[in-house]
Amino acid sequence: MAVLDDVPGVEVAVQINGQDVVEYDDPDASEHVRSCPTSSKYIESIDDAEFTIRYKASLDYNWEGCGDHVRRFRTFADSLKLSGKVLFETDVLYGRSIRTEGFSKYDPETKSRHKYKCKFSPISTLDDSRHERVIEDSCVPKKLGLIEVEVYRSTCSGSREPEASSVATPHSYVLAEKSLKGKAIPHGVSYTLGRVTQAKRQPRVTFRDLEKDDGPIAVFRF
Repeated sequence: MAVLDDVPGVEVAVQINGQDVVEYDDPDASEHVRSCPTSSKYIESIDDAEFTIRYKASLDYNWEGCGDHVRRFRTFADSLKLSGKVLFETDVLYGRSIRTEGFSKYDPETKSRHKYKCKFSPISTLDDSRHERVIEDSCVPKKLGLIEVEVYRSTCSGSREPEASSVATPHSYVLAEKSLKGKAIPHGVSYTLGRVTQAKRQPRVTFRDLEKDDGPIAVFRF
């Protein structure tokens, strides 16, 4: 699990089959520093393995001095935004962990909710140097192979109707070798369709981040 000395009491880990994956220090961590405390780790990933993100806040975290608030986690995998999660003070007191498995989309035409799970998708390369192919593959998100978690202190500000969203189309990574520009990236993030349920469009809870924080208080990168 990744922790930060500057933000005690917050743990973030990537899991496969319910177990934390092995982490290694990132030798290039200094290149990824954000304006807030940042943890940067390499992790062991497995071809086509589904994964989850685990969040936990321990009793080391000080809830005092900022009023009634929650810890809000915004998570991106290959720049794809996953389902947001929040930790309440009661979660800390009872030692609860929460997890993100992927994301969901509501299809207004079928009135159904499609849930997707994330998996590590192996990247394969082609010796294709055609200019058009290299340019096309270079449009793959720059954060390919990156899982990034932003941590905010927030308060609940109400609710709103969710925006209509189309059903996602799973994809794989077969890229022109030149488009990777020499980077050794073994995996990207793909996703598989999980449950499809009939459901009404539910209002979404909205949050307001603490103004004095001026952004996330911590970032975890894997």
